[in-house]
Amino acid sequence: MPETTDVAELREKLSRAAQLLFFRHHLQPGAKAWELRRALGRDYEQILKLLDAELEKLGLMVKRVSEG
Repeated sequence: MPETTDVAELREKLSRAAQLLFFRHHLQPGAKAWELRRALGRDYEQILKLLDAELEKLGLMVKRVSEG
């Protein structure tokens, strides 16, 4: 059953990514790249693309904002 384990792990990472991006952790909502990498792993950008595809169904999108 490795496929179901992979799917469950991916769903867990998508949930964690949404939590990091939607809820306030510092002064502003969102998360820094290093926070996402630490929480989601090296493939965090792929997970964000999948999350963006899911959010598109709701009319939302993940947007990268540079610091500064």
